[in-house]
Amino acid sequence: MSTISVWLAGVSVVFLVGGFACWAIESCKNNWRNRITVEDLEELGRLFEQEGSFIGFNDRGEKFLVGFTKDK
Repeated sequence: MSTISVWLAGVSVVFLVGGFACWAIESCKNNWRNRITVEDLEELGRLFEQEGSFIGFNDRGEKFLVGFTKDK
């Protein structure tokens, strides 16, 4: 094998190992999406069933949870 093919094989192995390591770290990370429970979703539903609650929008037009007006 030539030097270039050995070098390319080495670079490929480095990228494969690096990609696998990044995937393993990201999948094992305990982020908020993995910690949401059914009880959390039920509590959010109860909050917005009450009169006076509202949803806000950010500068990109996406909805987000705001809560209640201050007069309550």
